[in-house]
Amino acid sequence: MPDPVPDGYERFGVSLTLRAAAADGLAYSADSFILTGESMEPTGPVRFGGGPGEIPDGMQASLTLIFQAPEDATSLRLSFRGASQAVLLEDAPQDEGDEGDHGH
Repeated sequence: MPDPVPDGYERFGVSLTLRAAAADGLAYSADSFILTGESMEPTGPVRFGGGPGEIPDGMQASLTLIFQAPEDATSLRLSFRGASQAVLLEDAPQDEGDEGDHGH
């Protein structure tokens, strides 16, 4: 079934690797990830491959998350619930002035 991007929004993927560094491992789900930025409300992924999971201590897992954000949103950051800091998404769509193209 088609899944159109709402008018005024852009959709993009974020590939990442999670590494568990705690004795009890690392549990994650779509709700574990929050995208924030200027000119937007915090949001979770619109698609999350693989479903919830748990990574044993010392192991890692690669994931791809699909987000959508308003076209005018800037300074996009990805947070993992419980992490001490967010990661700036430098390659995500950003306001690039009059160019009108985000290189995607």
